[in-house]
Order: sequence, then structure tokens, then C-alpha cells
Amino acid sequence: MSALTELKTKLDLLGTLGTITIGFMPASPNVIGCLQEYGGQAIERRYGVTGVGYEKPAIQLVFRGDPYDYAGPRTKAEIAWRALAAVLPGALCAGVATIYHSITPQQSPFPVAPPDANFRHTIGCNFYIEKEPS
Repeated sequence: MSALTELKTKLDLLGTLGTITIGFMPASPNVIGCLQEYGGQAIERRYGVTGVGYEKPAIQLVFRGDPYDYAGPRTKAEIAWRALAAVLPGALCAGVATIYHSITPQQSPFPVAPPDANFRHTIGCNFYIEKEPS
């Protein structure tokens, strides 16, 4: 599984964040979250291991709310930010066997763009991850 799929599994288990998509945020519904990849860091090699020792992807998590609602997506982003920042080295969660060494937030949740034409706010946060290959 990809890091996006594995993180979605973790976030879905929280049960409070609603629908989260991977890679694309559709125009509807208003209230939705989306996990996206962006340029991560170089892989790390391990002595005695052929190929990739550790992957270091970068992930952005964005939540959108109803028109004029800033607090809703901001609250969801904060919940997700705290949950991912609290991940300890080891298996991420039930259903994910991949070993995660760290999930490091790059900043606290922030508006990723001005409100859209429908007055919906999008609040997001970025993470650097270090994990063993899936």
C-alpha cells in the first residue's frame, strides 16, 4: 500500500474526520478531506540492504468545509495533525503492517488557499514521513 492509503486507514479509524479522498478533492460534497503527495526527501539506504532502506515521502492533508465555515475544517485539520504527530515508531495502526519511523508535521494547520468561489475554506497541514518500504 502507498503512504496515502496507509494514512487514510489511520485517519478513518479516528471516526471523526468524515470522508477523506486520495489525490483529488471533488467539487462536492462541501465537507471533505484529501490526502495528496508532494516532493519528499531522498531515500535512505541501509547497510546490507539492496534498494530502498527507508522511504521519505511528503504528504499534504487538506480539509474543506461548508460555505463560510472556517472552524469546521480547521478543527478537523487540528485533530488529524495531532493524531499523526503522535504516531510512535512501529506499525501505524490495525490493518497497516508497514513500519513508520516518524511522521513529522511541518507546521500547524493553515489556510492553503483563499476561500473558493463558493466561500469554502480549505485548511491543511504538511508532513514529512520516514517509513520502511510498503
